[in-house]
Amino acid sequence: MATTRPETMLGDTAVAVNPQDKRYKNLIGKTVILPLMNREMPIIADELVDSSFGTGAVKVTPAHDPVDFEIAQRHQLPEVKVIDGKGRMTGLTDKYAGLDRSQCREEVVKDLQTLGLLEKVEEYSHRIGHCYRCGTVIEPLISEQWFLSTKEMARKAMKVVEEGKIKFFPERWVGPYLQWLENLRDWCISRQIWWGHQIPVWYCTHCLSNKIEVIFKKEILINGIPNIGGTYLVLLRAGLSDKEIIGNMEDFIAHDIDTSNDGVICSIEKPVKCTCGNTYFLQDPNVLDTWFSSALWPFSVFGWSGKTFNELEYYYPTSALVTGYEILYLWVARMVMMGIELVGDIPFENVYIHGIVRDVSGRKMSKSLGNVIDPLDIMKTCGTDALRFALLYSGVTGQDLCLSEESFLMARNFANKIWNASRFVLMNLEGFTTSYSPLTTPRLDLADRWIISEYNSLVKSVTKNLGNYQLSEVVGDIYEFFWHKFCDWYVELIKPKLSQTTTRADVQAILVYILEGTIKLLHPFMPFITEEIWQSLRQFRVQSLGFKKETGELSTTNSQLSASIMVSPWPEYDEMMIDKKASEEMQLLMDVVSAIRNLRSETRIPPQEKINLVFKIDSSEKEKLIQTNLFSILLLTNSEKLEFGMPQSKDCVLTIVDGIEIYIPLTAIDREKEIKRLEKEIENLSSQINKIDQKMSDQNFLNKAPEEEIKKVKQRLKETKEKKNKLEQTLLCLKGG
Repeated sequence: MATTRPETMLGDTAVAVNPQDKRYKNLIGKTVILPLMNREMPIIADELVDSSFGTGAVKVTPAHDPVDFEIAQRHQLPEVKVIDGKGRMTGLTDKYAGLDRSQCREEVVKDLQTLGLLEKVEEYSHRIGHCYRCGTVIEPLISEQWFLSTKEMARKAMKVVEEGKIKFFPERWVGPYLQWLENLRDWCISRQIWWGHQIPVWYCTHCLSNKIEVIFKKEILINGIPNIGGTYLVLLRAGLSDKEIIGNMEDFIAHDIDTSNDGVICSIEKPVKCTCGNTYFLQDPNVLDTWFSSALWPFSVFGWSGKTFNELEYYYPTSALVTGYEILYLWVARMVMMGIELVGDIPFENVYIHGIVRDVSGRKMSKSLGNVIDPLDIMKTCGTDALRFALLYSGVTGQDLCLSEESFLMARNFANKIWNASRFVLMNLEGFTTSYSPLTTPRLDLADRWIISEYNSLVKSVTKNLGNYQLSEVVGDIYEFFWHKFCDWYVELIKPKLSQTTTRADVQAILVYILEGTIKLLHPFMPFITEEIWQSLRQFRVQSLGFKKETGELSTTNSQLSASIMVSPWPEYDEMMIDKKASEEMQLLMDVVSAIRNLRSETRIPPQEKINLVFKIDSSEKEKLIQTNLFSILLLTNSEKLEFGMPQSKDCVLTIVDGIEIYIPLTAIDREKEIKRLEKEIENLSSQINKIDQKMSDQNFLNKAPEEEIKKVKQRLKETKEKKNKLEQTLLCLKGG
């Protein structure tokens, strides 16, 4: 037999082989003699033994190996403890008693060699457990512990999830939760550590005197003989009083204790007197497992002690628990078990599982790797709101999130965009005293109807996704709406309308309507900037619309702003305001404007230079749409005029959007020079595409690179190909193709 821990063979109680191993079938049931200890022990058959490993016969040391302990339980083998809690050999090891385990290892090998029983010593790589604090090798030891029977509690905890009383977000975590509970063993709730809730069990020193082993602080003389301890019973018989024993005691060990024993008392307070009349008690020195104490948290914080309290009735069960997947079993499942068992109800209705924050390469953050991002540093440089937003934006529900400083810069820029857009709205509210709603007035143009529709769609999707805990989708949708729809398009479109008396009031009302509603949606995620903007809006209302001192509410039917945004009503969407036709028409206009802007960029027409446009449209409906919104197109593309039909000159570039042919005459550029420039740039882009293609064909890169890096490379390839295609189209136009 082979072993990496020769010192533990002193505690062997059997040799095990696989029952299917033909080499040893005739030996099963026979006995062998354990060298050095001269102890007879049986040869047993167990399915757990791997007959292909080593000789196929393994030593069984139940007191010092978890797997061996399981084998011993199945075969009723004795447990011989040969290493104590301080790493020394026990009195059961004869001449090796008192030796340190490492020193004993050397002695055992030497003695086996002397007896001619050592076949060979060789290097063998395997995993060894070490203490995470001091690095000491961990020795498995058998010990008496307190266990909690969990079979029935686990069954109830599974049932409430199967019946839908507790929901998981994302739902895929239901499977691991149920699987763990289904295979749950009794829970070891005692720990031998300094800090924790001490187990509320007391031992009568007289009823259990033969089961309590005392260890003194230092040697004391008993009848003239130095003594460092012993069983409580022996010490009493030696003439020591309870006071003397306890006064000199450093520690004690209670053996074979059962809660049914006389003298075992479960009590939060120290008992006054035992039924035997004794008044001396020792509290169990173990503390409760941290997760046992944590499992009581949902109700213990409300003053629970087995009775009903108003606070507990009001708050329990809570609506949601937010936690990481790494403590799904350690904490979540145990809170459910404890809540049902001790309170009679589930502790929460929803469980939101989030991932772990990792660095941009997907590695877990740690000081040793030097990749930790300190939230306090981010708060100083980017702001608390930006920190909160970036974490939510980057975190897909239930998945780990890879963070970089760029994530926080993006969020900081978004906060700046919110602030600047809000200032723009507030600066343009002069004269806004109307109390009517403009949302249904016939004066609304396409852009007005579109932004109102998009806002109501946003409120609808945000409300739905919040209910499903899709937080990254929520903040992503708000970001997309506010920056790319409201700021990039609507605000730019309505600037001229703010100077016109016929449209100013309508635009002002829409701006306030959108801003108020959007910052309400954002408030749970970016509370500080949204509260500041809310107070500015409220102050405007106070100054322009009047204030009821007796109620603290604004005297306006248009919008009664609460004293704080956090207590204001959540926005409601109006299905009638969701205009699909307006969204489709506006999308076409945005595509047209974007295409014109891209053509200007690709042909290097300076942004400040006015251009002319020629549209060839086969659809009368689309032509009418363009005609109606002609001013907006000219405004957003910095164009002087737009004609319909075919261009008079061939010196122009072309792009096509949804069947609309868009021509830009190129009177201000050198055609030949522009052709050469485009050809050179297309050549450079082709070279880039080839390099990226080679990288994506490299199996070594695909196997070793983080998923985030591979996504970036794919995106870069896509963008480069798109740019090349656009330039090729422009080049074709310049060549008269």
